[in-house]
Amino acid sequence: GGEKPAGGAVSLIPSFLILLNNVAISLFAKWLGGKEFHDTNTDKEFSLALKMSLGMIANTAGVLYWCKATPKEWYTGASLVGEIFTMMAINAMVSPMMNAIDIGWHVRRHYRPSGCSSRKLTQEKIDQWNEVV
Repeated sequence: GGEKPAGGAVSLIPSFLILLNNVAISLFAKWLGGKEFHDTNTDKEFSLALKMSLGMIANTAGVLYWCKATPKEWYTGASLVGEIFTMMAINAMVSPMMNAIDIGWHVRRHYRPSGCSSRKLTQEKIDQWNEVV
């Protein structure tokens, strides 16, 4: 019998895993960047961009190429071209949505230290703090 192609949803799993790995690479690169010494902010940003770019290229292109290394796998069935297109489409849609949602802000707004709630901040409290400063 012939091979049946994987279902549409199942074929998205590698692309989502690559996306999650790229997020982890970005966070790890930022963490490493915080431990380095740089003379200028430009050097710091360049170092961060270089780490993130190389990590994401290796993760994205390297993994897909390794899985589909022979040229006959590049254009047929669940091909390298199709996988790269799916991965790029997911990255193009999910990354801007993640920035628009701003998950970090949502998490931090629920876990503020006591007394720092924006609902408890009044003009009187601001004036009191300004008197101390």
